[in-house]
Amino acid sequence: MSSILRYLPAWSARLLPRSVSASLWPSPESVAFTLPDEIWTLIAMELEFKDVFNVRLVCRYLNGICGGSVLWRHMFLSQLGNQIPKPFFLPKPLNASSAVDIETAIRSWTLGWTPTNLLQHYTRQVNRAGLGGQDLSYNSVIMTPGGRWVVAASTEGSIWWFDLSDGWTSTSYVEPRILIPSDTDDNVEGPVQIKIAADFFSEESLGAFNSKGHPHQLSRFNIVIMARSANRSSSPTTHVGIWRVFASQESGLSLGECLSSYEETGSVKLTDVSLYGSAVAYGMDSGGARGIICVIIVEWEEANGKTMDDEIVRRYIPFIPTLKVMLLPGDNIFLVHVFSSAGLYNWREDCEPSTLHPSEQEHAKAVTPIWAYGDDNSDSEGSESSEDSVAPVRYWAMVDPLVLSNTIHLVLPTPDEIYGLTIPLGDPGGDAIESQSLLKGRYGGSHHGCMFFGHRHAVGTRDWGVTVFAAHYQWSSPESDDADDSSITTRFKEVSLPEELRDGLYRILYDQFSQRIVITDGKAFQFVTLQNTP
Repeated sequence: MSSILRYLPAWSARLLPRSVSASLWPSPESVAFTLPDEIWTLIAMELEFKDVFNVRLVCRYLNGICGGSVLWRHMFLSQLGNQIPKPFFLPKPLNASSAVDIETAIRSWTLGWTPTNLLQHYTRQVNRAGLGGQDLSYNSVIMTPGGRWVVAASTEGSIWWFDLSDGWTSTSYVEPRILIPSDTDDNVEGPVQIKIAADFFSEESLGAFNSKGHPHQLSRFNIVIMARSANRSSSPTTHVGIWRVFASQESGLSLGECLSSYEETGSVKLTDVSLYGSAVAYGMDSGGARGIICVIIVEWEEANGKTMDDEIVRRYIPFIPTLKVMLLPGDNIFLVHVFSSAGLYNWREDCEPSTLHPSEQEHAKAVTPIWAYGDDNSDSEGSESSEDSVAPVRYWAMVDPLVLSNTIHLVLPTPDEIYGLTIPLGDPGGDAIESQSLLKGRYGGSHHGCMFFGHRHAVGTRDWGVTVFAAHYQWSSPESDDADDSSITTRFKEVSLPEELRDGLYRILYDQFSQRIVITDGKAFQFVTLQNTP
């Protein structure tokens, strides 16, 4: 990095505009701080983020040059989709973001969060009276990209949202606000089984992502609610609703139009749900050898307004009990099955459309995965498990995949090792999908929802909420110099949680864009933000 502080003749050809010649300087020994600031800005624009961070640490003059909004906006746009994923969510619209706003966002994404021995935390209690006595569903809590809002479903079928604000050190009460009222009636018996999922990444959900006014900022998203209930007067049903939600920095979340509403069978348990673009997918498992066991993919616009008695066009991946459903770009779907296996499928090409009812799904055609974990196509030889077994996928620790360099990046965590999958956009064949080891080690002493493994960073609690850890890892790529960079190392740090945070607080809410880490209880009655120290 010291080379940045002296003139190198080769720079004139590689970094500077052709109109600027090395002959402008009388001798290579002259330190080129006499260059105009505009020229230094052009030089800095050619550097990677990590180099700019280092430059700002070693030179006061260049620290000032590298602090301008023109530089950071250029670097953000030039690296969008390469070093940083597309979309990437800034706290403000790009044209309203200062250099500090952009640099802070990129630093958080690049460097991650590291706990300290003197861990700072800020607790916000939820005003329970605002919930009207309702309990929230433990498995249906979502943090939006940017880490400001939390969306949660109640066991009575309604959807609530909480504003944690941009002030991470706030300790004021959080007011619950209703987003979508429950549509169940008085004939419902017992609690509602409810699953929710949000689409923060597709063009259909985000709209014109680069339109004027809100580029590179979350201004809207789509959400699916699946509520399964037993009715005293009729057969059980599952109501599927897809809604548009608007996000405003000033007023928070507000409900838009209902994009689709239809009925699905309610006689089976829902295992998971996913929403991406024009498709919704969900797993069903009634148990037993002759029960309904399948994953269903529906194009929700076509199903709008239909009931169980109507012919709904479904696509089936049958016969496989599934714990995790993830719709991906390019009509791909990633499933984590029971018995320690997982697979990638193309639902549009490999799953024939059918109007068969789920109870008749045994007639559906079996589907072969493009890529699989847990069989001969798996790249899991590095697992610490025995030769006769495969380490199970911790499906609940997975986060939304991201797109960089026209490739889907998906992190696959197991108790022994963390894998990274790269899936080319377009028509990926099994040979085009690559798997690499990102992190090795044991991550035991945990339970559902206590840790998450993002694209570059992982956070979580262990030993039933006694400790908190952060891990940082690097993807290798033939096109990237990072694979040969000796300064890049896998880092892992674990510290003890303060005593006051160990009583019932174990669920993690994690946003990999802002690196906001919030610990909450099983009913989301309080939110504890751990101080971000990138």
